Amino acid sequence: MRLIYLHIICLISFVLINTKLSAFNNDSVKIIKPPRHYFDKTIYIDYYLTGKTYLDTLGPVSIRLKSYQVNQSVFGYNFPIITKDIYNKDSTKISNFHFLISSNYSKLSLNFGGISKHELTKFS
Repeated sequence: MRLIYLHIICLISFVLINTKLSAFNNDSVKIIKPPRHYFDKTIYIDYYLTGKTYLDTLGPVSIRLKSYQVNQSVFGYNFPIITKDIYNKDSTKISNFHFLISSNYSKLSLNFGGISKHELTKFS
């Protein structure tokens, strides 16, 4: 019988120590370090292509263009440079200042069967 009690006590103490449920837990003393940046570094690339579509109307524009296909590609990035936390006097509200470097490049190509390449490009 003593062996069963010993096993139960060992099991309970193992659970309390490993799950930190005991009163000897010192997690209230740990200082929580705020994150340096609230934004992660992000790089994104996207590509989109439609199938060739034939224009079936008999108008002069449709006869000239014949078919079309849309081709789009996008590249961009966001990098955090500075993140500042501003604590108010009563320290109940935290204001943030973020300085990010970001860029975006988009290219849209409309490929017509009857004319040469037609491109729209935007860089910001």
